Amino acid sequence: MPKFRRRKETLFSEFQAEVAQQWGVPVEQQRWWLCKARSNATMRVHRPIETAEFSQRVSAILPTNQSSQHPQRDPQEGGLLLYLGACTPR
Repeated sequence: MPKFRRRKETLFSEFQAEVAQQWGVPVEQQRWWLCKARSNATMRVHRPIETAEFSQRVSAILPTNQSSQHPQRDPQEGGLLLYLGACTPR
């Protein structure tokens, strides 16, 4: 699985543009979700990242609490786990 390392000060929209360039998925077709750990040690999508959050810095999207009610950071890297879905608008 590809990993992207970005500073917390990076705007999420800048990250989206980089993904669009590297993977060929246009920004308008990207759908992002935060992930969280489940009690059975698997990961599940938690909530979508809202359009209003795209203009925020990555640090504003990062969870501040590691409880099971919050999105999960990658335990090995200390990073944010995200799910990207690509869609074609009708």
